Amino acid sequence: DWVSEAPASAGFTLSTEQAGAAADLTFTGIPAGTTMVVVNMSDMSSSSTGLWTMEIGDSGGLETSNYNTRGKKFNNGNYGDTDGTAVAFAIANSGHVAQWLECQVILTLENSSTNNWMMSSNAVGRNNDDAGMSNGSKALSGTLTQLKINPVGSFDDGVANIMYI
Repeated sequence: DWVSEAPASAGFTLSTEQAGAAADLTFTGIPAGTTMVVVNMSDMSSSSTGLWTMEIGDSGGLETSNYNTRGKKFNNGNYGDTDGTAVAFAIANSGHVAQWLECQVILTLENSSTNNWMMSSNAVGRNNDDAGMSNGSKALSGTLTQLKINPVGSFDDGVANIMYI
């Protein structure tokens, strides 16, 4: 039997929302023992078209190598196609400037001894027919403490937040 009894939890902790008018969005202070992080982005827009990415990191900083990630833009092919050599997770692909994406990224700890994190992302353009999804994995050298969302150009609208447990 694989069933185990887990102690009751207080539930997710919601971080402080950040406005999208920035070159990138960084969330720090993710506590040790976190096994799941949900990133919510609402009405996010960037100044240029292309791939949005997310880096994760530990107390040593954000890691910029060895991400396995692949995405699919339903109306326009693949994006972020890598074999473990990517510098970040591919989380969305903005096909239009001022596109206002709704995007949710879910990170789950797959193995606590190797700090291997699984990523799943879903995004949809609110004012056009762009929609996409991506998945990936990344082993960190230590416990997850931070993440950074990178647009193409800079964010010029919207809000983002994380919650973790």
